Amino acid sequence: MFLIQPPEWNSLWMPYSSLPAITATLRNAGTETSQFDWNMEIMEQMLTKEALLKLWEETNWDVKFETPYPGVHSHAEVMNRLKKRIDHILESIEDTLAIFKDADRFFIMEEYEKAQETLFDAILLITTACPDLEKHLSSPKTAMEAAMDAKVNIYLPYLKERVEAALEEKPDIVGLSVTLPRQFLPAIAVARLIKDSSPDIHVTLGGVYPTMVAHGLENSPELFDVFDTVALSEGEVAAVGLARCVEKNGDIKDVPGILFRDEGKVLRSSLPVMVDADNLPTPDFDGLPLDKYLSPERILPAFSTRGCYWRKCSFCARPDRRGFSQRSPGQVIKDLSTYAKKYKARTIHFTDNAVRPRRMAAIADGILESGLEISWTARTRFGPELNMDWAERVAAGGLVRIIFGLESGSKRISDLMQKGFRMDEVP
Repeated sequence: MFLIQPPEWNSLWMPYSSLPAITATLRNAGTETSQFDWNMEIMEQMLTKEALLKLWEETNWDVKFETPYPGVHSHAEVMNRLKKRIDHILESIEDTLAIFKDADRFFIMEEYEKAQETLFDAILLITTACPDLEKHLSSPKTAMEAAMDAKVNIYLPYLKERVEAALEEKPDIVGLSVTLPRQFLPAIAVARLIKDSSPDIHVTLGGVYPTMVAHGLENSPELFDVFDTVALSEGEVAAVGLARCVEKNGDIKDVPGILFRDEGKVLRSSLPVMVDADNLPTPDFDGLPLDKYLSPERILPAFSTRGCYWRKCSFCARPDRRGFSQRSPGQVIKDLSTYAKKYKARTIHFTDNAVRPRRMAAIADGILESGLEISWTARTRFGPELNMDWAERVAAGGLVRIIFGLESGSKRISDLMQKGFRMDEVP
């Protein structure tokens, strides 16, 4: 099985967590698996003076884009900035990328801020050259056509090269992980290229975005011309089921947690199976381009839970709020030990929706007791247990950064969103 992360994902400093997690489960089950971060590989190709200059010269910048998101810069504002900065972007991009790989320069704030600004502008140039990746998702027909139009999907030439190389390896299954809406058109393009050349290869789509729009996919049988299945929610059980089904020529209906087309209709096999976080293997990063990510120190994603322990926020991006499962602190420490020994990674980002403060303290205690020299970040919720004693405890165990979900300073709005904390706890 081949697992692929297509562009355009917004993190260039570490791998996304889904592929290593599913790869580990598949390999643990005896399925030969290769994983590819085409997002990172393609961005590396595009973040060069030659590629950016070509993009700047060949793009029709008069085509205006509109964004539905408040606070996002208008077309005129973006173009004014790029016109002022284009010469600097082209001349500085090589040195900018070097700074992100050089600890001596990266940790000098002035150098870092300049590099960050230039990298932001270079990525802004790339994304502005294809602003309508989301707009073309308005219908299956529009999406299928736009995916194969290099003027809309500027990643298409890069994807063609990689699909051709991948097909030489003759995979039986190709899985595409899509987290953001802007990744969907490139994913469709990859699936179309595979099906046009090798229709017998099973192509499956998974990730956060397909799970969020599952009802829309159920009403879009045309998309199943290129996707044989769509795996919903946690992907491990579906991935193993698909591997066994394809290997033994089984009945696709028996694979849990997927969408598939039968006689022109899109059907669900069953509800997705919630995984037991404590029984999952340590994520496996073998095969990913770990030396390409833009950080002077290797950063890897880890997890201590699956699902969310709160599961009440009215805007929740997880449409399946059925389950929550925790990984024991001891198993988390084993994961981190593997990260440090095998991958030489000592900076960790926990990808959990939210980690309970007392659980963060238990992980910090375990890190301290193990002797691991680990720095880590995590998300948590506001609550009365967040006090100075707790802060000193987790800091001693390597926690360096906490991300809070404070969507509004208004108690009324916060209550309507069912955030579940008191506003006086925030300060």
